Amino acid sequence: GGLCLYLFVVHMLTSEKPFFSPALFKDRNFVTSLIMTMCISSPQLATATLLVPFLQQLAFYPVVDSGIAMAPRGLGTMVAMFIASQLTVRIDAFKVMFVGLLGIGWTMLVISSWTPDVSQTEMMAILLIQGFSQGLVLNPMIVMGFSTLQAELRGEAVSVQSLCRTMSFAAGISVTTFTLYRNTQATHADIAAGITPFQRALQGYDALSRALDPTTIRGAAMLDQMVTHQARIIAFNNTFRLMALTVIPPLILLFLLRRRSAVPR
Repeated sequence: GGLCLYLFVVHMLTSEKPFFSPALFKDRNFVTSLIMTMCISSPQLATATLLVPFLQQLAFYPVVDSGIAMAPRGLGTMVAMFIASQLTVRIDAFKVMFVGLLGIGWTMLVISSWTPDVSQTEMMAILLIQGFSQGLVLNPMIVMGFSTLQAELRGEAVSVQSLCRTMSFAAGISVTTFTLYRNTQATHADIAAGITPFQRALQGYDALSRALDPTTIRGAAMLDQMVTHQARIIAFNNTFRLMALTVIPPLILLFLLRRRSAVPR
């Protein structure tokens, strides 16, 4: 991968007919929107990748119910992209994207506090708001990114943006999945370190204490299952708190976009 990236950069800078024109990366609006797209796209697909196992394995949702719970997110994005195209005609696109980015960050923080006891109604409402917020950002961001490009460069710009978005999807899933499992292992170790046969809760004479006796194979297995379940919930929450930070770079880069540039012909 590193070798291919090196060859790509050298070819683009030295060839008479490069694969992508270097003029693309001299346009401030396009480069800014490209980075913003990568920051927003990376957690976009990763959210669904994490929520599906959360619903099915931790909240014990059937497959059909988990799909129904996730559906409002896509619906919100579809509706918002249509509305955003109408809003940007009357309202500054900067304001529309700013509201959308704040909505994405807020919903990520809300999701980071979920437990398997969260109601399906709340879940669908938050996912609807998240999808709607993403739609408010994506459409105006693409328009502003292409608004200052020369007409002959827009075909290549579409290819570059599609490539970066695909790479962001893959990177987002990889990083969040790794973070989730790494946090699960670390949290499991932290919780398990406090469970010993000397704890009073495990020294009682009731049926539950005897069943959870860590000195027996069955008790140790039941305790490990309980600890793993709690560790996965905590790791899920921590991962979504980390994903909420991805809206900070787009919020900063938003101020670099030229908001009133003439469209080149």
